[in-house]
Amino acid sequence: MINKYLIEKILFVLLLNISVANSQWMSAANMHMPRGGAAAVKWGNYIYVFGGKAMNNKALDSVERFDLRTGEWDKKTVPDFDKARYNARAIVFDDKIYLIGGRDESSALKKVEVYDPVQNSWSEAQNLHEEREGLAVHILNGLMHVIGGREEYHSIVSDIEWYNKSENKWKVGSWEMKYPRADFFSAAYRDTFYQFGGYYYGLTKTAYRAVPTNEGYRWESLGELSTGRAYGVSLVIDDQIFLIGGEVADGKSDMVEVYNIHEGSFHEFTPLSGARSGMAGVVSGDTLFVIGGFAGNDDTPMHTVEYTTLAATPIGIIDRSPVPRTRILVKGYPNPFNGRITFRIRLSDPDQYRLEIFDLAGRLVKTLYNGRLTAGEQQFSWDARDNNRQISASGVYFLVIRSTKEAQRLKIIYVR
Repeated sequence: MINKYLIEKILFVLLLNISVANSQWMSAANMHMPRGGAAAVKWGNYIYVFGGKAMNNKALDSVERFDLRTGEWDKKTVPDFDKARYNARAIVFDDKIYLIGGRDESSALKKVEVYDPVQNSWSEAQNLHEEREGLAVHILNGLMHVIGGREEYHSIVSDIEWYNKSENKWKVGSWEMKYPRADFFSAAYRDTFYQFGGYYYGLTKTAYRAVPTNEGYRWESLGELSTGRAYGVSLVIDDQIFLIGGEVADGKSDMVEVYNIHEGSFHEFTPLSGARSGMAGVVSGDTLFVIGGFAGNDDTPMHTVEYTTLAATPIGIIDRSPVPRTRILVKGYPNPFNGRITFRIRLSDPDQYRLEIFDLAGRLVKTLYNGRLTAGEQQFSWDARDNNRQISASGVYFLVIRSTKEAQRLKIIYVR
């Protein structure tokens, strides 16, 4: 007898495969000012871009904000921060945005500034123990960590600091990088730290991950990139780490490689429309944004923005040939949600439809509907209960809608 759960899981995994061949980089609105080496984060409905280096080679202290709803940039709303800088990093921590380290026009920085998007104001946190530019900043085990980078005298370091918010103090970490690195690609996934390439006595292409253990972190090799590469941007969607652009041996690169965490393998992805390095990057839903950076041998700052949306590969339950994905349009609100989420689904064809909720591991959680629906707008909701009426755990889930012609998914986040 065929295992129904196994079939559902296989279909789910197929649905999550990224359609590399069909993914294209497109242009969004340009920033008001060219910025290379800027820092960026997403908070709410906005992308915030901090500092960077301008056309006159000066470090910037200004902020631009991109409205994801209108596609427009705003350079006036957010006040300037105190210390102009580039090659800094920004991260959202406890609903505030921390701008950490970087370099001004003469030296690397220890300075940490904190932006409150609700109050639209800046404050200061304690400085790092040492100057760092080209560092990585990630949340591991609920704590903010700064990792590696380049010190004041261009010395590349391997040490780590973590932030004790209750004391407003940075603590020296009990573990270090396997090798010193600056301007490397990095990611955090389920409290595991991933590091790719970067600078250390030249360009490197080795990749490692630090896995949490009872004694701290254990370093494991992940193999190598296709070539030595540094000073690009790394972005994470689901279990895929995208390593985008950067510097290679013969100049700047448009290369995009993807590391699949569960497969433990590297894959090629559609290149950028042009080579660039020192760019910022942000993920919003299933869309990757690559922002600014440097172009050409003279490191000209850029104000252009590229993006690509990763769509699930269509699965035909009966007809497996490609079909337009506009047959099913779905939105969910609020998302993230607590209590209940409402789905509005627009169908172009009457057909048999199956609406199901899956967890991140591909397990069926809830069947919302299984039957015939007419064309037009339909509305369903989910109260976070599974098929046994038990409340689900907080986390990432997927609404999967299948007809006889195609399938679509929507990522949703439940917070208890």
